[in-house]
Amino acid sequence: MEVKEKKATTALLKRLRASKAIDLVEPVPNRWLSKADPMVNRQWGLRAIRWFDGSHPDASKIHVAVLDSGIDEGHPDLKKAIDAYHHDGNVSRDFLGHGTHVSGTIAAIVNNSIGVAGVANCRLHCWKIFDDPKPGSAEQNFNFEYYSQALAAALDSDIKVVNLSIGGTENSRAEAAIFQELADAGVVVVAAMGNEFEKGNPKEFPAGYPGALAVDADETDRRASFSCTGAHIGLVAPGVNILSTVPRVKASFADTTDYDSWPGTSMATPHVAGAAALVYGRTAKSKAAADAVVERLTSTAKKVAGMKKKKFTQEYGSGLLDLAAALAKPGAKKKAKKKARKKAKKKAKKQA
Repeated sequence: MEVKEKKATTALLKRLRASKAIDLVEPVPNRWLSKADPMVNRQWGLRAIRWFDGSHPDASKIHVAVLDSGIDEGHPDLKKAIDAYHHDGNVSRDFLGHGTHVSGTIAAIVNNSIGVAGVANCRLHCWKIFDDPKPGSAEQNFNFEYYSQALAAALDSDIKVVNLSIGGTENSRAEAAIFQELADAGVVVVAAMGNEFEKGNPKEFPAGYPGALAVDADETDRRASFSCTGAHIGLVAPGVNILSTVPRVKASFADTTDYDSWPGTSMATPHVAGAAALVYGRTAKSKAAADAVVERLTSTAKKVAGMKKKKFTQEYGSGLLDLAAALAKPGAKKKAKKKARKKAKKKAKKQA
């Protein structure tokens, strides 16, 4: 005998079990595919930004640019997420591993029974903006020409979000002009605040330019000790002990191959870039749309204890990235509170 789920109450089950004519009665058990990524429970950052709470919009047609040290384009957790990889004049190998790590946090394939999960199932466009090291050296030099070309490419393309887990103290008027053009074109630029707080806390760029969403590193609801601070900060995201993809061939920044845990504002930034891709969604690319994405991410950020009930501080910005809140329908939080209050009043009235 079968009854509808809503009618299978505890009282009904008790009555049926009391009958000598029935041998067994129990609710039908639920099951699900065992296809989760094996390391996902070690990604505390996803839990911190409430990535597991609720469903996510499909971002498979959203394009995100990563300008970094390169990417291991054959990594099994990344290769299906890569739309394009530009390494003009250099080999494809990511010698540092930094770009591969950043890319994994943004878009590592979800539920493929391999490794980790990325924040968004978006499309990656990767640029290697550091020249390969000379034989016998591990040093890589920043290539401003490749970097500028990569930023310019985002202007007239489908790219809606740019991740910049890079920094430096020099302020460039030419670079600032490019960022203004990106903002006007509707590109959300997410940049790392920098890790030199204990070395004088300098203002770093490109995070310091108007139009960039500057991200600091959080460690379980408190600012990481190395994270730079300043009035230009946007918000914080998990940036300590962040597990993500690294090259399959040993890279100079990595202690191991395939997957590794790193600290840094560089690791916090891709959490926000992935979230920006999900919030931007299929809205047409425009300055107004990009501004709305940034406003949504900052206005829904969680206020942590260190902010001392302030709306904004130079240590935490608007607070900790809260993906579930950012993706919730506007007004959903107020409706939930109103519903809870109404339910509480009804319960109190009934008890009285």
